[in-house]
Amino acid sequence: MRFKSITVRNYRVHREVTVPLDPMLNVIGGPNEAGKSTLLEAARYALFLRARGGGETQRSMHSLTHPGGHPEVEIEFEIAGTDYRLAKRFSGASGTAVLTQAGGSTWQAEEAEEKLSALLGVEIISGRGAGEKVEQQWAHLLVSQGRSGSSPVEYANAQRDQLFTRLQSLGGAAVMQSETDAAVAGRFRDLVEEWFTKNGEPRVGSDFGRADIAVKQAEEAATQAAAQLRKLEEAAQQHQQAEAVLASAKPELERLRSELQAVTQQLSRVKELQQRQSTQQTAVLHAATTHENLQKGESEIEQLRTQVAQLREAMTPREQALATLKARVEETQKLAQDRESERHKLDATLREARLRADAARTQMEWLEKSQALEALRQRMEQVRTLAARQKEEEQALARLPQVDAAKLKSLRKLETDWMQADAALQAMATGIEVLASDQPIHLGGTPLAPGETRVVSSDAELGIGSGVKLRIHPGGGSSLVQAQQRREKARAALQDDLDQSGLDSVQAAVEVATQRQLKEGGIGALKAQLDGLGAGKIGRELAAAEQEEARVLAELERRRAACSDLPTVADLAGARALTATTGATLRELEIQETTLKGVLDASSRAAREAATQHDRQHQAHQAEKDQLTTREAQLAQMVKMHGDDAERTARLQEALTHRREFEEQLARTQRELTALQPDLLAGDELRLKRSIKIKDEAVSQAAIDQGASLQILRSEGTLDPHAAMAVADARLTEARRQREHARRRSQAVQLLHELFQEEQSSLARQFTQPLAEKVSGYLQCLFGPETTVQVKLGADNKFEGLEIVRPDRQSGALGFDVLSGGAREQVAAALRLAMAEVLAAGQPDKCLPLVFDDAFAYSDPGRVRTLQRMLDLAATRGLQVIVLTCNPADYATLGAREFRLPEPTRTASVPLAPIESTST
Repeated sequence: MRFKSITVRNYRVHREVTVPLDPMLNVIGGPNEAGKSTLLEAARYALFLRARGGGETQRSMHSLTHPGGHPEVEIEFEIAGTDYRLAKRFSGASGTAVLTQAGGSTWQAEEAEEKLSALLGVEIISGRGAGEKVEQQWAHLLVSQGRSGSSPVEYANAQRDQLFTRLQSLGGAAVMQSETDAAVAGRFRDLVEEWFTKNGEPRVGSDFGRADIAVKQAEEAATQAAAQLRKLEEAAQQHQQAEAVLASAKPELERLRSELQAVTQQLSRVKELQQRQSTQQTAVLHAATTHENLQKGESEIEQLRTQVAQLREAMTPREQALATLKARVEETQKLAQDRESERHKLDATLREARLRADAARTQMEWLEKSQALEALRQRMEQVRTLAARQKEEEQALARLPQVDAAKLKSLRKLETDWMQADAALQAMATGIEVLASDQPIHLGGTPLAPGETRVVSSDAELGIGSGVKLRIHPGGGSSLVQAQQRREKARAALQDDLDQSGLDSVQAAVEVATQRQLKEGGIGALKAQLDGLGAGKIGRELAAAEQEEARVLAELERRRAACSDLPTVADLAGARALTATTGATLRELEIQETTLKGVLDASSRAAREAATQHDRQHQAHQAEKDQLTTREAQLAQMVKMHGDDAERTARLQEALTHRREFEEQLARTQRELTALQPDLLAGDELRLKRSIKIKDEAVSQAAIDQGASLQILRSEGTLDPHAAMAVADARLTEARRQREHARRRSQAVQLLHELFQEEQSSLARQFTQPLAEKVSGYLQCLFGPETTVQVKLGADNKFEGLEIVRPDRQSGALGFDVLSGGAREQVAAALRLAMAEVLAAGQPDKCLPLVFDDAFAYSDPGRVRTLQRMLDLAATRGLQVIVLTCNPADYATLGAREFRLPEPTRTASVPLAPIESTST
């Protein structure tokens, strides 16, 4: 199959566009939102979606920028050297589908859908979820935007049956495994599944699993025997160690207790010194606090004297600034009052101008509404006329006999049956020709003269002279009768069918069917005209327009009452001129208002700023006065509380002397305490007590160990532990030998299973080799002549993925998932091209189309140019390649037929009108 052209009308962003297509290479370019993907979607819906249907899918096709018509799609394509034209109009339940064969038949409605399904070899979709189902049709050939980088293996599995058929025809059938091989491989697979888990571990119930359990049991018995032997040996050793500990513990304990007593005496002296130190620290702290408080009071008195002097010096310039600011406030307030008077005068003039401008604008709006209302009334008259014509045509159609394509087909079949029966009867009849006779001849009682010929189709008597009589039986007698009956039965059936339809002949039925088709076409055209005039909503529009015109007229009358000097105009041009004049006057006054408002705002702002500055300076002056009073009161209070200068100096010197005496006493106590090292003494005490405790615990534990070991030796030393150990080792050796035998047998079965799996993988590689070679051929255009590809086939004969080997990379075979975004796009495109090439070989014309919708978004311009070698190779191998791109300049070297969609029209979106039925 090859596309020749695609036309869309009233479809989303497209009003009408036709894209002609080359049989080999095509590039369709256009900016974002120009409708490239929309074009691909329209082609998909035309090929795979039934025309009659509604729902969200049908509503999504409607144009937001060009409302008023139903979405239409036309596709011209070629299959097996025959051209076809498909036209679909998606208008809900009244949708149409027409399929025309060049120089041949035309199919309509359901027949067109069925014929299209047969040509494409796919199901034509309808019903709930149709949009998602359409996406699955030809998903391996139509690469939608955003899906080019996903693995195409899922599409290969969707086409697996067709691919397997083609691959077998290319030599794959020769490498399919035999039934015996499959049975043997299955036997080893069953044994592996029976003996091993999925992780490769032996199952408990297998021979190896049972032998492994026996080894573990023997190992446990040997471990227990060894543990018993070690237990007895450890008990004897423990008894000896306990006796040695008890003998050495007594002298060590006496020495430790003597050292602890000496440390305790030194700690008592440390405690006495620490109590004295605490008392002396309190005295030092009290003396230091008294001295520091006296120093702080002296410092505060000096600071207050300085602050009082500074405040008195700063108040003089502040009082001068206050006088100047007061005069400025009075001046700015007078200027602001003058501007306010001017604004009140301008407000009155501006109000009158606004009333005139509003009245003139309302008068112009009323004339516009009246003009629009008259246009709607004229369109309403057109709708009524067309509706009457439609009703007449429908009545004329109802008067015609009900002869559609199926009825006409049935009549023609009955006519053919009757003609065939009549021809068969004529073939059985007998012809008699008299060449010469000397006797009179009679046939069925009628004379037959020399040279005369007569056809006998039923039994007749032939008389020659007076003495010879012959009976003629044409066609063998009974066969002729049957032929006559068949002819009469066929004629009667044809006549009954004609009588039921009220027709005289089959030719009359053909004429009636033609008349009905013409009538139906005319009715459809009238419906389209009514739809174009908005017949379903013209009444509501007219009523709304009349109501709106009355509302504006009432508003005009109210405004004229408020503005009696407004001139009356009779036409829309005069109203618009008056509106412009009053508007210009209003704008001039508004400009004056804005200017005056700015001057007034500036005057008011200057007055407020002057008052603010005056208030700020006054507040600052008052704050300074308050602060001076506060500081003077504080200074007097401090002198009263601490005394005059002489008294304060004497008390300060006395406090310093007491502080120094107490600090010296504290220093002497601290030196004596430091010499005793109290921290170390506390550590020594803890260390010696800990040592005594540990030694006491060791003596107790040694006594316990001595008794316990003696009990073990007396109770469990009755049997020979070395003999029991020897028996357990022998049993363990035998169990390990049995397990090794079972392990070797299990590994042998596992190895055979792996060998059969490797051989099956090898057969799978040979089966998929034709497809892999084609993919490699395409990728060699990108990555070099040494690039190879392996198509992985699973055990259930499903495609699992690709592995690519590139000689310019040292990373070995690479899976599809580890490739970069651009490389995934390129490899996916190569596999799609290879699949299309393999499947195309099974098509009547050896061709399939492949569409790429912005499929190389992650490929840089250099790699896109290299990709063109791959696309060109696909075209030379018989595929039709169509590329949709935002950057057609990137494909300038492809040598393709280029078509550019125009820049999208930017208009405000409008809501879709509900689809209204026009059927009666």
